[in-house]
Amino acid sequence: MYPALQPSHEGVIGVLVQSRLWLRRQLRRWSRERKRPDKRPVLFDNGVKDPDFDDGPHATTSKYRRRNPAALPARQRDAAPIPTRALLVLLFGAALLVRGWGIAFPPSVVFDEVHFMRFVKAYYYGKYFFDIHPPLGKLVLLLITKLFCGAPKLKYELNGEDFGDQIYAPLRWTSALFGSALAPVTYLIGRELGLSVPASLGPAVAFVFDHLAVVESRLVLLDAQLMCFMALCLLFALKLWGAKKGTPRRRRFLVLTALSGAAAIGVKWTALATPGLVALVSLFGRPFPREGRLRWGEIVLAGLIAVSFYTALFALHFTLLPHSGQGDAFMTHDFRRSLVGGAKYVKGFKGPGFVKNFFYLNKEMYTANAHIKTRHRWESKWYQWIINQRGLLYYNEVNDDATRMQKIYLIVNPAVSVISVAALLSFLFILFCIYLPRKWSGQLHPNSRLPGFAVRGMFLFTGYVVNLLPYIEVARCTFLYHYLPPLFYALLSVANLIDLMPNLQVQRLVSSLFFAAVFIAFWIWSPWIYATSLTPSSHRWRRLFREGWA
Repeated sequence: MYPALQPSHEGVIGVLVQSRLWLRRQLRRWSRERKRPDKRPVLFDNGVKDPDFDDGPHATTSKYRRRNPAALPARQRDAAPIPTRALLVLLFGAALLVRGWGIAFPPSVVFDEVHFMRFVKAYYYGKYFFDIHPPLGKLVLLLITKLFCGAPKLKYELNGEDFGDQIYAPLRWTSALFGSALAPVTYLIGRELGLSVPASLGPAVAFVFDHLAVVESRLVLLDAQLMCFMALCLLFALKLWGAKKGTPRRRRFLVLTALSGAAAIGVKWTALATPGLVALVSLFGRPFPREGRLRWGEIVLAGLIAVSFYTALFALHFTLLPHSGQGDAFMTHDFRRSLVGGAKYVKGFKGPGFVKNFFYLNKEMYTANAHIKTRHRWESKWYQWIINQRGLLYYNEVNDDATRMQKIYLIVNPAVSVISVAALLSFLFILFCIYLPRKWSGQLHPNSRLPGFAVRGMFLFTGYVVNLLPYIEVARCTFLYHYLPPLFYALLSVANLIDLMPNLQVQRLVSSLFFAAVFIAFWIWSPWIYATSLTPSSHRWRRLFREGWA
């Protein structure tokens, strides 16, 4: 038998029972408070769940979102005032109007048009040539030439050569179409990231009126194609990461992501950063994929699709160039023996196999790119792009008595330049001075929007830096148009910052001010886009950097 309880024991047991009852009441109270809406005021991580959020039937579960605040598909905070398709058409139409206005002027070869049109001519007549860039952009121009322009007639040896009766406008319109698509695609990227309509419109409208994007989209150049495919790669990747495993939607966007990434690299290798980031996020499963990293089978399939597409471009390249041309010297002795009309041509000689030619040509492209030593008057450094310190003079015409001047001068829209850099710096300040201290000290509210802002911002900031890195140590001359991919991520950072504003009314106000600043700057410096005739003094006061600007 157990011993009888003593009075002192009864007191201890009573205390334990009361403590247990108190703890149970506290747990119930804590549980009720967790379910009760928070009424604290809004300020950055504010504490309240945004009433404009709509989780929707396909949104990622809140349990996973607490673990991964940027998980896709993102919750939409608001809806556009007009149907999305109408808004996209409006953005595309506005961008095309800005780019197409007077696109046939000047009626002469401008800057790098001389190279790309010479390459198209070589394709047209089947004469082998060499270029440091992959073939896709030039193959697109070849298709347009065959459809709309007829046989090339000019030599394309010098800048300023008049086109005469050569049809050239369709080639410029090709750049305009690719460049115009960048605006609606950028808007869709913002929405896929979970940004509000006013925030997503920010970078979209900026690409409608930014001088760097507009000028590169009005001439026979490749950067408009590069930017379009690069943006599509990111858009399709975001949709891929938000799709459930094993669904047709996921397989569809897996294929589209691989193709668009390969297409971007197939235009210029400088697009590699975005497909590279997409591959890393897909491999590690953070921060965006809703169900973790992609399966190994999906990764292998995407890689095979991308490699096959990129390789097929070179197969078409070799097929279209059976005759000897200016690029013979860059290839092997055996390859030159297979070129019809060459000094070393041997009839019936098959030449090296495609695989050997493919790897050899890509190696030569890399080597030639790395060993470019020619300097240029209008070359610029990466740090000058960030502050818009130095542009690039494409066209300059002065009348006989030097009283009127026409220029096409490449700059970044000054408002876009200042605001995008300010957004990047603001992100770093909020990250290190507000978000991380609150997170480490345990003062971050469960409903805070700062974690999602920080994760998106880190991805965008990484995209900005990675696109700049190749130009920091490069020895060859570089130009302002190389800043387009970093600018793409900087403008998305502007959208991410606008989205952090307390409510939609404030976001609409800030976005409207941003639109106004961008349009005013566009209007002031638009003569440098359209080569408007101005007096020397009118050009002079537009030169914000006296030494760096033309």
